[in-house]
Amino acid sequence: MKVRRLMGFLLLCLIAGVVCMDIGLTPTYASQTEHLRLNGKWTIQQTNSNGATYRGTWILSQQGAEISGTAEWQNHPQGRIKGIIVGNRLELTILYADGLQGSYKGTITDACSQIVNGTSTSNRGNDTATWVADRLPTVTGNWLIKQQNSNGATYQGDWIIYQQGSDISGTAKWVNHAAGSIKGKIEGNNLDLTISYPDGLEGFYKGKLNTGCIQTIRGTARANRGSDSATWTAE
Repeated sequence: MKVRRLMGFLLLCLIAGVVCMDIGLTPTYASQTEHLRLNGKWTIQQTNSNGATYRGTWILSQQGAEISGTAEWQNHPQGRIKGIIVGNRLELTILYADGLQGSYKGTITDACSQIVNGTSTSNRGNDTATWVADRLPTVTGNWLIKQQNSNGATYQGDWIIYQQGSDISGTAKWVNHAAGSIKGKIEGNNLDLTISYPDGLEGFYKGKLNTGCIQTIRGTARANRGSDSATWTAE
């Protein structure tokens, strides 16, 4: 009886031309990957089986499930990163100029703040390693901005931000307003910046960075003209 009902259900789906889903099914790797965002800087601590230790920074960029970037070590030459996210697992290879390759696998935590249970092997010798990665707060990248002013006006645009240490710079490009230049600071997760426009208008923005899997910024703003204020979000 259950088989007959299932066949009837599937036939109905085909006739209707729709996709039928069983909400009780376990999510596929692709759907699990959608909410994982690993863009940014990561500090790496690696311990090899021969006792050698390595410290460094990975700078990762993500396109869908694919990962690319650079590995910058304190005591080893820089390498180029290529990899992929499979479910909640990161699998990548670091390629070095002398032909050395390191293969890395690790588990991404639910908040995307760490990569744990990491193991690695190389294409030379029998040495293996364990490693852990911690995410560093950073605002480098492109941000979609939505702003709601207290007078009812709304603004949307893109901020292109670069972070060097605690210094912030970049460009604010609005759909319905002139572009401006960005200067500011980030301390911990707190962002404080000014957008300056060619006509002398300045916007003063404060926000807090949420460093979850999908990074967001929420904040308030005011201008050097008038008494209007605003709230804004960045994703």
